[in-house]
Amino acid sequence: MKHIDAINKILDENNNSAVEFDGIAFEQVALIPHKSILYALLEPKKLNTNTQNSENYDNEIMVFSIDFNQEKEEYLLNEVEDLKILESIYDIYLELYDEARMNHKSE
Repeated sequence: MKHIDAINKILDENNNSAVEFDGIAFEQVALIPHKSILYALLEPKKLNTNTQNSENYDNEIMVFSIDFNQEKEEYLLNEVEDLKILESIYDIYLELYDEARMNHKSE
């Protein structure tokens, strides 16, 4: 799927706003490089239009790859469904999370 605005927000390290595409707002959890591919861990949010707040979608985290289509010279955002890749990305995320917690405790 082509989602240029969403990809630009995901890659912008100064972006703190929701990433929106396909009618859903996502909170970015992490951006993880793995085997020459970038993976975005995104938490879907349900927008509450009455209060402008958002609620979690059952605390689900979705993983998307950011791929480059050389033929069309464009970036694509694709949901990852391969269980082995999802497990690898989750393991890397846990390692990074633990490392960040340890660094925060030592400060």
